Amino acid sequence: MKLILKIIVFIIFVLSLQFILFKPTPNSSIFQTDKTDAILKEKPDVILLGDSVVRVADEKDDDKRPIDMMVQEKIPNLNVKAIHNLAYNSDVYLDYIKYITKDNYKPKLVIILINLRSFSPDWDQKPGYQFEREKLTLRYKNTPLFPYLKFLINVNVFNLVPITQTQYENTPVYSGSELIGTIKDFENDEYATFTESNQKNRILLYYTYPLSANHRKLKTLEEIAGLLKKNNIKAIFYITPIDYETIGKYTGFYTKDRITQNINLIKNSLSKYPLVFLDLSFKLQAKEFGWKDSIYINEHLNQYGRQFVAQELAASVIDLLKKNK
Repeated sequence: MKLILKIIVFIIFVLSLQFILFKPTPNSSIFQTDKTDAILKEKPDVILLGDSVVRVADEKDDDKRPIDMMVQEKIPNLNVKAIHNLAYNSDVYLDYIKYITKDNYKPKLVIILINLRSFSPDWDQKPGYQFEREKLTLRYKNTPLFPYLKFLINVNVFNLVPITQTQYENTPVYSGSELIGTIKDFENDEYATFTESNQKNRILLYYTYPLSANHRKLKTLEEIAGLLKKNNIKAIFYITPIDYETIGKYTGFYTKDRITQNINLIKNSLSKYPLVFLDLSFKLQAKEFGWKDSIYINEHLNQYGRQFVAQELAASVIDLLKKNK
């Protein structure tokens, strides 16, 4: 009897100690999923996953609406919502898709924005673009582990910095098959001031990388496509427009050829899945981009560019859902 009592006392002691050491703490500082949960609660028909291209407007725009709101206007009979943030990429999209498909409700269709620059060593390896907090929160939300997640992060059970700043700076940069430097040659104080040479170098960094079929972000896109197929969710994967006129001004046809090769590889990698692949890469002129307020080229669009993308997406949504009635 005394042995049983001792065992009970010991168990109570251990549980009490666990509670003190691993006391559940609010996770609001980790990453907020409230907005995502609110979106899912509305049971949207269409969800768009994207980066800052979805929402960033030109200062001169009269219409500063994000792309998803413009799509919504064109298909008012469907509920369209977007989940987006600066520098989001396929790695984060995958965890969002896993999070979304855990719910009993599933959207009819998901749109995945593919930013060609996200495959570049600059974006792919940048420590601030790994979104480990977001991914951990999405993975463990609504699980018994979640109340302890902040503590586990604080004691370094999870690695929030899979790529260090030093590793990032020493990442090799290739233009085609030619090694043209490391990231620190393209990301340093000299680039705080615009020069024609700096713009050219950034274009080479952003767009002329040799994409491999085994690139981790491309493999993740394939995993997303497979997961959507498994859950019977229709999918549109689209290449966001790039300012090919400005690119051509600095690097001629070379960069366009590299971009075309990379797009074809992405398309071929996704061809085995039942999805719509929409290539908008070379569809807009320089005047329809809104990056001029930035120092260097990017994919941000002005209101006319966003309207064009919205029209193309809306037409694809209507066509795809009509075919699958």
